Amino acid sequence: MKLNQVDQGKSKGLVGIEKQISPIESLLHLDSEDVCVLGIWGMLGIGKTTIAEEVYHRLRPEYGSCLMPNVREESERYGTNSLRLRMKLLSTLLEEEDLKDDMINGLPPLVKKRLGRMKVLIVHDDVKDAEQLEVLVGTADWLGEGSRIIITS
Repeated sequence: MKLNQVDQGKSKGLVGIEKQISPIESLLHLDSEDVCVLGIWGMLGIGKTTIAEEVYHRLRPEYGSCLMPNVREESERYGTNSLRLRMKLLSTLLEEEDLKDDMINGLPPLVKKRLGRMKVLIVHDDVKDAEQLEVLVGTADWLGEGSRIIITS
């Protein structure tokens, strides 16, 4: 018997994933208008990335969204304090390629204002430390009401 496309698309055929995702969605307080940051941490290979990606794909239609895989690797390649990752994140969220690279001292007022109006979903996968997160996200007040950030480490 062949599964139809709709059944396969729900969870990419991952057996038992629903049991793992339900508590994560609950912790995100999807009804709340507050900005929510959720960290998923644990040993290598337990499925943190798989769970975060599955939640991302389920919730993505309701948000401006960005999935940032391999943050640790990118940071090592370009430097921990590199604004390259932040520029990638902002370009994706704002759907704008030509953002100016002058964000060392925070966000320009226009960018901050635009982000503050957006309800976003961001997944930062494999974050090594708080410094990486600060470079990427800054502070939660940059994001609009109801925004969600998921971090795996």
